[in-house]
Amino acid sequence: MAAAAAAAAAFFCAMLFISVQHGVLGYTRSDFPADFVFGAATSAYQYEGAAAEDGRGASIWDTFTHAGKMKDKSTGDVASDGYHKYKGDVKLMAETGLEAYRFSISWSRLIPNGRGAVNQQGLKYYNNIIDELTKRGIQVHVMLYHLDLPQALEDEYDGWLSPRIVEDFTAYADVCFREFGDRVLHWTTLAEPNVAALGAYDTGEFAPGRCSDPFGVTKCTVGNSSVEPYIAAHNMILTHAAVVRLYREKYQTLQKGIVGINIISLWSYPLSDSTADLQAAQRYKDFTYGCKVQTELVKGALDFIGINHYYSLYHGVLGYTRSDFPADFVFGAATSAYQYEGAAAEDGRGASIWDTFTHAGKMKDKSTGDVASDGYHKYKGDVKLMAETGLEAYRFSISWSRLIPNGRGAVNQQGLKYYNNIIDELTKRGIQVHVMLYHLDLPQALEDEYDGWLSPRIVEFGDRVLHWTTLAEPNVAALGAYDTGEFAPGRCSDPFGVTKCTVGNSSVEPYIAAHNMILTHAAVVRLYREKYQIPLQICKQLKDTRISRTDASKTDPPSGQQAPTQSLDDPHGLQLMLQYLKESYADLPIYASSNDSLDDTDRVDYIKGYIEGVLNATRNGVNARGYFAWSFVDMFELLAGYQARYGLYRVDFDDEALPRRAKRSARWYRDFLKSKRQQLQIAQQ
Repeated sequence: MAAAAAAAAAFFCAMLFISVQHGVLGYTRSDFPADFVFGAATSAYQYEGAAAEDGRGASIWDTFTHAGKMKDKSTGDVASDGYHKYKGDVKLMAETGLEAYRFSISWSRLIPNGRGAVNQQGLKYYNNIIDELTKRGIQVHVMLYHLDLPQALEDEYDGWLSPRIVEDFTAYADVCFREFGDRVLHWTTLAEPNVAALGAYDTGEFAPGRCSDPFGVTKCTVGNSSVEPYIAAHNMILTHAAVVRLYREKYQTLQKGIVGINIISLWSYPLSDSTADLQAAQRYKDFTYGCKVQTELVKGALDFIGINHYYSLYHGVLGYTRSDFPADFVFGAATSAYQYEGAAAEDGRGASIWDTFTHAGKMKDKSTGDVASDGYHKYKGDVKLMAETGLEAYRFSISWSRLIPNGRGAVNQQGLKYYNNIIDELTKRGIQVHVMLYHLDLPQALEDEYDGWLSPRIVEFGDRVLHWTTLAEPNVAALGAYDTGEFAPGRCSDPFGVTKCTVGNSSVEPYIAAHNMILTHAAVVRLYREKYQIPLQICKQLKDTRISRTDASKTDPPSGQQAPTQSLDDPHGLQLMLQYLKESYADLPIYASSNDSLDDTDRVDYIKGYIEGVLNATRNGVNARGYFAWSFVDMFELLAGYQARYGLYRVDFDDEALPRRAKRSARWYRDFLKSKRQQLQIAQQ
């Protein structure tokens, strides 16, 4: 009896310990206010497809993608084919238990030229969607504009850069209110204008892709990054105000709906408690969400605010200079041979496993390193740039197959000359040389002969190269090359591979490869110490810390502080954001959306955490009215094409039928909405 009591006490203590450590928290759908809705969202260009069907006009995203501006060269011509599959998708929404669905209207599908005649087929399509949602009891939320301006207006007067956009957009909104307002009570004017202006007119990442050096992240041929983002944002604000005025004066009394705007949301933490850092974090909030004077002016132009919350940032003032570091500390930059050199078939270079891997079409964008940055020919200019930048050190890797084409045997004199030239050029300019012997690019000859890193014979290579860092990231190289198959030579086995491997054993080979890498490192170090270290001045080991801190970091807390989260996901940041908006905009209703984790296993925890953040905010008095998961199905993503998948439902883009399949996150969301109690593991803040 005593033993049983002791066991029970031990079990209770253990459970108490786990509860304290992990903060187990349970909530159900019924914990939220009665008028709070859970939904999901899509946008027209990303979801609909049917780009050239039934009278739809071109949008700026059609032009942008067809110009090859996406990394994967994809377009939204078909996308998720929502134009044809909406009925099945609405059925899935009902089966999932969605209470609301937010979609955007394609301006160029409804009014192909941006103004003038309404396209009756487009009108029919949106009426059909709305009717289907209404029939199934799903609350309809409509976004009037999700970054897809009619190309006709871009051609005529540069779109958002002209005040003429206000009149045309208001006329378009008038059509939407008139035709759909009897069934749609929740209207959002614009999607993320606070980032749309930057993406389209500053960095050039979004259509129409306007920017200027040095601000563009892409090669823009037109634009002015210092001026145009502010002009565009100004015209977006004027447009929003005009549309709200139209709705309130002409439709709101009769239709009883509400109209608001949607903004991107990134919570800002100060890097420290210093006055300067606190002010820096507040400046970010003022610039992104409006200062006190601006919020007072904006309050009257909103019935609600929608936020798309991503993650949190740290802001602060850089509190150090170069002179704060030790005298022997160096700042540099780095490249690696296969990624930088190019000249893959020149001057006697042998093939590496990455040549074979990329030429087999294993990269998502089907690219190769045949030319890369052409460092083989451009190194002199690049070293000159390093000197002008003020670099104190440069680390590069040697291509084993350029220096010894077959992995052993004769040295390629042209390769030897190339590396001597680089080293001489760096030395001449006073830049400290750091050499990586191996950066994942094994000679293909050794892979063919004895499976490379899977054979202990690999240890033999160290007696022919005399430089300083042995291996690049062996702790991840073994996994990427022999477990997941993402790196050359692309070996893996089901179910571990993230690609379709035809050879390999993910349960064994990563450990064999890692073992041989360790042996190789040891052999090279022994060789260097016994034969070269005494007569030569050895280079000091430099850890690749990448320590330079920018003014804003997604994940890193300041030294001595504990971050609220150890990943990009920060539910507490969403809670703080909602509470900040309540303080700034009084008691306006708020609808929250989140851009979920790519990995679906993580996405379930992500959604749980963010819903909990919203719930905590409501308990603190925030008038939160809804949560929308982004997105309902996998779609064309504006920054990544089809390389990123955020849907609750998986779409097989390799199958012409584009079938939908529920992911784990969809099943969790369904069970939650049907009020099954869920246990949350909440990490300590």
